[in-house]
Amino acid sequence: MISRRFSLALSLSLLSSAALLGCGQDSDPPALVASARNYIAQNDLKAASIQLKNALQKSPELAEARALLGLTLLEQGDLVGAEVQASKALELGEAPDEAVPLMARLLLLQGKGAQAIERFGATNLSTPAARAALQTVLAQAYLAQGQPERSEAALKAALELDAQHVPAQLLQARLRAASSDLPGARALVGDIVKQHPKDVEAWLLQAALAQAAGDDAAAEQAYRQALASRKEAMGAYVGLIRLLNAQRKFDEADQQLAALKAVYPGHPQTRVLEAQSALRRQDLKAARESIQAVLKVAPDFGYAQQLAGAIEYEAGALAQAVTHLTRAQQLMPESLAARQLLAQALLR
Repeated sequence: MISRRFSLALSLSLLSSAALLGCGQDSDPPALVASARNYIAQNDLKAASIQLKNALQKSPELAEARALLGLTLLEQGDLVGAEVQASKALELGEAPDEAVPLMARLLLLQGKGAQAIERFGATNLSTPAARAALQTVLAQAYLAQGQPERSEAALKAALELDAQHVPAQLLQARLRAASSDLPGARALVGDIVKQHPKDVEAWLLQAALAQAAGDDAAAEQAYRQALASRKEAMGAYVGLIRLLNAQRKFDEADQQLAALKAVYPGHPQTRVLEAQSALRRQDLKAARESIQAVLKVAPDFGYAQQLAGAIEYEAGALAQAVTHLTRAQQLMPESLAARQLLAQALLR
């Protein structure tokens, strides 16, 4: 039987929890947005999303909350949700410093760099930080459009506006690596992570540069640092799992995959990695189920089509393999693996 002392303590605990919850619910939208910004600074994106959704329940026209929610969704891999919120924020027109760089990033990530330049190339934002963020995105867009001089000018403008703007510094490091200065790029990113040890993108770039230099141990450490900075960093999970698979550390890779599934159970990237793992284990039924779930929502995902072709090839369903691999080659004409596997399927 529960003692009166324990019962009283439990009641007080429940009342205290209810009071805390009630206080959070009564917070006004600006306070909730301020709380969300604090969570974003701590890399707790899920908590930030909850606060922002609470703010929008009370004030759906709060453009700042919509733009910040879009940012948190983007960082969690939800490009569709991020674009919805960014579009609404722009329609409301009250938080361009937050919404414009976000929408420009989203367009760039969708391969619409020319559209980002057309829409926002002449946009003038109010704060140096916002202008630096936009110029950094435009620098990447110009580069993707084959305009290196305009890209360099935009990047220079971004760094003049805010010399500590991390995305601009990371782009500078990428450009060094692209110009065959891999040691210089790694040194620059090393300085960035010392100054910003919780910046996930900096750790991810350090991992990528380490892999390019053949330093797998440093790459693994960087991926793990990224996860330590933000436990929901999908890019860190994906990079680490691929690295471990390449090293044939399959048990460790599957452990990381289980951790990723706990955070992003139905995400297409998770399902792709599930399909890879199942294919490696020759569990073709599970592999097919995972990759078909991806293709339902992303039929133009080239690598998913390639993987589906590999699964059908292993299953002996050659006609289906050829269909998937032909589509993969159309989507990724530079993919040697897709071309080779298609040739093997046709020969069989």
